[in-house]
Amino acid sequence: MGCVFFSIFGLIALSSLWWVYFDDVAGADINWGRLRNYLWFYGHLPVALGLTAFGVAAKKLYSSSTAEPLKIEYIYLYAGAVIMYLVGVALIDLVTPRPSEPKASSMRRVIYRIASAVAVLLLAYFGYGMFLLPFIVLMAVFTATPVIIEVVFGTGIAPSDHWHTSATSVKPGE
Repeated sequence: MGCVFFSIFGLIALSSLWWVYFDDVAGADINWGRLRNYLWFYGHLPVALGLTAFGVAAKKLYSSSTAEPLKIEYIYLYAGAVIMYLVGVALIDLVTPRPSEPKASSMRRVIYRIASAVAVLLLAYFGYGMFLLPFIVLMAVFTATPVIIEVVFGTGIAPSDHWHTSATSVKPGE
């Protein structure tokens, strides 16, 4: 039964990370500039590294026993992967505002990402001796919270709506 709960909450965490990236990138323009180019380009490095480490950490956690506390290195690997990912997306958010929203909205999303990363860092720091299911549930909560806040209090526009709008608003020659 632990595998089922791990899979459900792991999928929530993974889906939340997916949403965080594709919700912002799909409908956003890039503000090109000397430093912004580097932030956008190199911001994708921690995103890619975080996703790769997330997959490795998920496999390690899945193979862990639910009856014993997690190994601290697995907690650090999983949390570090999520933190890298969220920081990378926050860097990308700094230079990719949505055209239909004020600049403050981009900063709000950056704050959500950083706050979530800090919560994950605190969980890793205080997570010694934690068991698998409470850990994965808290990770799912910390990764899903920025998504829920954005949907409930933000624009509430799904990524597919951004893709549709972006694809139809492109004019020839642009």
